[in-house]
Order: sequence, then structure tokens, then C-alpha cells
Amino acid sequence: MDVDRIPPAPVHPESPAIDADLVAVSAERCTWCGSADRQAYPRLRQDDGHSSPGWYHCTRCGLWNSQDPTGGDAAVADEEYAYAGMYQKHLARKLRTAHHRCRVLEAMMPARGALLDIGCSYGSMLAAGAQRGWRTAGVDISPAVVKVAREQGLDAHVALMTALPFADGSFDLVHAKHVIEHDMQTYRALSEMQRVARPGALIMVETPDAESRRHSAPPDQLAATSKHWTIWHRVLFTPATLAGFCTRLGWTQVAEPAVVWGPPGFLAWRAFKRWGEKSRRVSRLVTFWRVP
Repeated sequence: MDVDRIPPAPVHPESPAIDADLVAVSAERCTWCGSADRQAYPRLRQDDGHSSPGWYHCTRCGLWNSQDPTGGDAAVADEEYAYAGMYQKHLARKLRTAHHRCRVLEAMMPARGALLDIGCSYGSMLAAGAQRGWRTAGVDISPAVVKVAREQGLDAHVALMTALPFADGSFDLVHAKHVIEHDMQTYRALSEMQRVARPGALIMVETPDAESRRHSAPPDQLAATSKHWTIWHRVLFTPATLAGFCTRLGWTQVAEPAVVWGPPGFLAWRAFKRWGEKSRRVSRLVTFWRVP
């Protein structure tokens, strides 16, 4: 399948309404297609010292919903060891990668404008964007990492992605890398991105790909061991279900440019990235959308 064009999963008569409380829905049925035909998988392990909940896997559409729809991030947001281990020691590489990502996004934009980074962490994307001429702002749920970002002079705020502290139509570009899987309220999160985006703005959504080759093991093995089936995450999307959520809100998928020029380090990074995504050998699903 071409990762640039994803046929959306079908909407069924039982599919929850766009304004439904998906936390409540998830206790009984799939938050995408509404099917009650789900297989439960326990996760008998600890994640970063916390007991990890089990998962429900929809046998009709393939979406995964956590059995603990409201926990996860709230329990670990201020535990600095988690951020230090996953982010802080990699800041130089993350800043370099953020510059590479900005170069791709700039090839899809008419001009540099206002950029919002949701899940900004220590601010690598904010810093790279600002260095490249963007007006940047970011949000994260962790006061500790927002404090670090603000100490660097970056415009960062403590906020949930379902309640963004910005006026309607504030941004030309919304960057949401590995955040949408952290909240059961998928429609509310996407709708907030759309609310703060200007008409025709570009939104990038990256999330784990629950159908990648790395996730081709039997579901019981995935739920028990794989890193993405964890206390941190509430939903795991297939390409079709993610596209379904976005297109149901009226978003139009945009293909990533086939050719983007840059220095040798960028070209090597992008070639490896595109190969991994197109071959489904990496676990990430990267999508680009225009909002109405």
C-alpha cells in the first residue's frame, strides 16, 4: 500500500458520533466502527514501574483500545526520568531530525508562517522551526519539560491536546508527532487541531502503525510485549482507521513530495525514512492533511 494515500476505513451504522464521549464508548465497543466484537488481551507486565492495562482489539476494523481509557500519561507526566531517558539524552539528534522534518514540511507550504508543535517536549521542533524562520508555539502535558523549553526562550505551554490554549485559526502548520495515541478522545484531539489551524492549513499526524511488519506477530504477543501496547498509549491505529477519523472530519490527505532537495545528511535521512515507511518495516505511520 502507498503510505501517501490511505483508503479510510468505512463508517458503520454503529460508528460513534463525532461528538461522542469515546472514553465511555470504549468500555463497551470499538471507538472507530462501534463493533462490540472485540478480543481482550491482558498485558501482564510493568511499564516504567507502573502496572500496564490490557487491550481490546476490534476484530472488524483492527483498532486497538486500551482497557484503561483515562490513565497512562497522567500517572507519569511529571516523572522526569521518563523524559530524560527517552528525550533529553538525544537532544542533539532530535534537533537535527527536527530540521530535516521542517525541510519536508516547508516543501509542502507556500511560505513559512505559524507552527504549532503538540507534544513539544524539550522543544526540538520549536527551536528548529524558529531557527528556520517560523513563528513557533508548543504544548506538552509535562510541566518539567515545558519549563526547560521556556528557559530556552521557546513559547511552550502546559496543556492537553484536547484543550489547546490558542485562538481559532492561529496556525498555518500543526505538527502532532506521536501524540494522538495518548488520548482516547480521538475526535476531540483532531477537532482541536482543526480549530486552531487556519483554513487550508497543513496538519501532520504521526503515530505507531499497528499493521507495520514490526507488528505482524499474533495479537496476544503484541499486547503482552511490544513497546507500543503500553501504559503510555490509549489507542493504536491501523492506517485505515486513522484515515477514517481524519476524513470523517472533512480533512483531505496530502501526499508527501517525492523529491525534496537538501544537504547529503538530509537526503540520506529522508531516503531511509521513506524506505521504512513504504516497506512498512518501521512502526510509524506518517500522514499529512489539509483542513477545510
